[in-house]
Amino acid sequence: MVVLHRVVCCYPDYERLQSAAARHARQLLVFSHPPCNLLTRSNFGLANLVRKHRGTDFRAFVHPPEAMVAVVRSHGMALRYRHPGLAWTVVACERLASPAAAA
Repeated sequence: MVVLHRVVCCYPDYERLQSAAARHARQLLVFSHPPCNLLTRSNFGLANLVRKHRGTDFRAFVHPPEAMVAVVRSHGMALRYRHPGLAWTVVACERLASPAAAA
């Protein structure tokens, strides 16, 4: 099992991060992400502006939820669980059985 808790929003290239995680996940991949709404995007934008003003290179990102799930699906996994919380949405994906394993 691979767990990415409060990590995806720290990477600008979520596709690369989630692709690597999906390749390493034997059965389950669980990740959390901030909700993609106006409030979260505004808060992240303001926080990033403050970080930039302070000279910090770190930035946080609000990635499109369905695009993140699509990346994981492209690596042979299926969405099994999604829990939308106030600050974090938790998503669990399971590796699909390969045809060779089912035979």
